[in-house]
Amino acid sequence: MRVRRAAALLALFLLSLGLRGVNYPLVVNERGVQLAESGDSYYHLRRIWYTAARFPDVLERDPYFNYPAGGEVVWTAPFDWSIAATARLLTGGQDQDAVERVAIWASPVLGAATVVLAAALAWVQWGALAGMTAGLLLAVLPAHWFQSQLGMLDHHVAVGLASTALLALTVHWLSRPSAPRAAALGAGMAGVVGLWPGGLIHVGIVQVFAALWVLAADAPREAARRAGSLALALGLAAALLAPFCVGRSWTEYSAWSPFVLSNLQPAWLAGGAAGLAALTALWSRWPLGRAARAATALGLAALAGAALAPALRASVLQGFGWFAAAEDFQLHVIELQPLLRPHGRFDPERALRIFTPLLLAFPFVLGALALGAWRRGAPPGPALLLFFWALVFSALTLLQRRFESSFGIAFALVWGAAAATFTPSLRRHPRALGGALALGLFVLANGLTASYGPTIERAWRATRDPAVARRGPLPLKPELYARAARWLHANSEPTRGYLDPTQEPEYSVLTSWGTGHHVRYRAERPLVQDNFGVYGGRDNFERAWAYYAAEDEDEALRHLAGRRVRYVVADRRGAGSSRPYGPRSMTHRLVETLGSRDGATPALSRHRLVYRLEAPKQGASVAIWQVVPGARIEGRTAPGERVDAQLRLSSHVFRTSTDAGPDGRYSLRVPYPTEDRFSTAVLATGRYRLSTPSGTGWAEVPEAAVQAGRAVAGPLLVP
Repeated sequence: MRVRRAAALLALFLLSLGLRGVNYPLVVNERGVQLAESGDSYYHLRRIWYTAARFPDVLERDPYFNYPAGGEVVWTAPFDWSIAATARLLTGGQDQDAVERVAIWASPVLGAATVVLAAALAWVQWGALAGMTAGLLLAVLPAHWFQSQLGMLDHHVAVGLASTALLALTVHWLSRPSAPRAAALGAGMAGVVGLWPGGLIHVGIVQVFAALWVLAADAPREAARRAGSLALALGLAAALLAPFCVGRSWTEYSAWSPFVLSNLQPAWLAGGAAGLAALTALWSRWPLGRAARAATALGLAALAGAALAPALRASVLQGFGWFAAAEDFQLHVIELQPLLRPHGRFDPERALRIFTPLLLAFPFVLGALALGAWRRGAPPGPALLLFFWALVFSALTLLQRRFESSFGIAFALVWGAAAATFTPSLRRHPRALGGALALGLFVLANGLTASYGPTIERAWRATRDPAVARRGPLPLKPELYARAARWLHANSEPTRGYLDPTQEPEYSVLTSWGTGHHVRYRAERPLVQDNFGVYGGRDNFERAWAYYAAEDEDEALRHLAGRRVRYVVADRRGAGSSRPYGPRSMTHRLVETLGSRDGATPALSRHRLVYRLEAPKQGASVAIWQVVPGARIEGRTAPGERVDAQLRLSSHVFRTSTDAGPDGRYSLRVPYPTEDRFSTAVLATGRYRLSTPSGTGWAEVPEAAVQAGRAVAGPLLVP
């Protein structure tokens, strides 16, 4: 029996690993490694490369974000450090490409391990049919596959494995709450929170259910035993986390913040342990009935709530605000959008694609299973814990897509339980069983085709067409940013400190927040804002958004004062907003008019285009601009006349203008030289042509004048 189970679980692991590596031809090709996601994955890769190269150091404060102050990396270290240690062991840690090729397999291995663990849990709880059903469904479920596919580097895949282990440890503890099992449960709690501070949500679910289980005990002695065992688990979890949490200070967070490892996590766990220890002593000394025990527990909880320190109370409210999108920035983060109403519009199509149409029957199946388990046994118990877990994560996923992977695990477990529970009844009706099986397979296959089809088709094309392979797994816009970042790395001045946080980089780059991690990794240049948004530096985030929205160039640059921004990367979304920008905004001028005068909107005089990528059919473009002092072309013409100037570039024609003063003098600030090559991608093909109703002339501008902000002689524009 054990051999058969081991063989089945091994087969599930290999199947899961193979499915998660199906996009290999897109992720690994002649250009090297291209990750399957352009956001947080690239910052995980930065930390992995840093630790592999400087093992065993951890990048905790990074001068390459929130420039020039730098920023604290709020992610915990275990996920990145473990991958880096593995890469160091296998490659030596000095070859960046080799480290990347090891790192990309972390998520598929962790995802496949999660499939095996979920299958084993269902197998033990409901039998072989449940185990194989849950395992096979989770192996192919798009919601879990996406988070654990090759080239997806995110700590949430490790959280998925750790939370499944926590669920299994809780089920094991519920069956017999001994001291060793309580200790294992406490270690599991600490592990989930140590991987991600938000793992306190998973622990909280266990706490709530376990508290109900304690109160449901028939005998006072049993209730005291359960409470004492749970107190041991919570106390051990608090003790294990305390060295990494207590007394930590953060620039952007309070010492009680729920978003980082802080005083909150061990205080929450230790408080629960203390309360349960008090109840254990009380119930052991005075045996009380179930109602009286519930009353004492509720009374103690009320006293604890009333006595909460203001800092702790504020942190709890802040955590709830995270679900209520109290921060404007959260409205722009995709993973924080509701499952069925992204950006406020009802759109169930994606939910049905990633969870398959089986999602439609899920609430009814879950309800039927929970009701049946309640009727069969003394509630609550291990089976009801699994259903409670699934119910909570289904609700959390409706609020935020961040929990899709965790819900996917619970989703598979519920369907595994359903297969084991309902099949015996259906066996008495072979036609009904056959129809249900056929319908289920058809629905599942239809959902999987819609999800996997495009990826498999592109991966197959990549094996036959090098151009498709070079394009990689990303959509067009992130790929344009990746190419722009590579160009910046090859064609801009290197900066200090990419792998040495003790050094201060010479200058910074400004780009939209959602492309920051990718641009930084490929360009190896420090950034003003990035995917961390307000949590990486609120002041810089607000300055960046003000810059892209500004309608005056000097005002825009004042927003960046002290940030030593040398390059600006721009597309139509500017700072990363989903709302359109006005025709006079910096974003419009950088992307649409390319810095030239447009009607009443003046030309940009201190920004020059150095690189541009455009995909006209898709309506996408990315441009890199260099910030320069700009040279002044000064001359004379008739008083008050309009002076128009233009310079033909390889990418476009730059146009600007000014009015001469009452004395006939004019001055034009221009960002482009005519004599020197200032970019490998944009070239000046002649001199500035200046014209007025009185005459026409030509001007040459050296690069030295542009960089120093000097004046150069312009033509005399008179009849």
